[in-house]
Amino acid sequence: MTEENKIDFAQEESETREEEAPELETSEEESSEVVEVEWEDMEELLMVRQNYSDNQALLSDMLVTHERQKLNLLQRMNDLEAAMNKIARDLQEKCALNLDWTYELKLPTQLGEKGYFIRKED
Repeated sequence: MTEENKIDFAQEESETREEEAPELETSEEESSEVVEVEWEDMEELLMVRQNYSDNQALLSDMLVTHERQKLNLLQRMNDLEAAMNKIARDLQEKCALNLDWTYELKLPTQLGEKGYFIRKED
């Protein structure tokens, strides 16, 4: 394709646009780089933007709160697990079991039942 053909195509396209919308014709002299927009026209956009920012802040706060609660819960679970292991170890000592051996502790399923230490083979 030659340069001449490219120019012809561009001219045909611009002529077609001029025919379709003659009222939108503006010269380069009339258009400017900065276009003022009245407050009334911008007000809705600014309100929606503020709502978006407010919702974004709420979501951030909610997620931070959730993460803090999750960390607290995980820490509490770790503390409870450590307490269970300590109590089981104390029971093992109370029953005079060899601490070097591995035992499985069978917990009672109902109130008043006995539990059992069962030695595991290593």
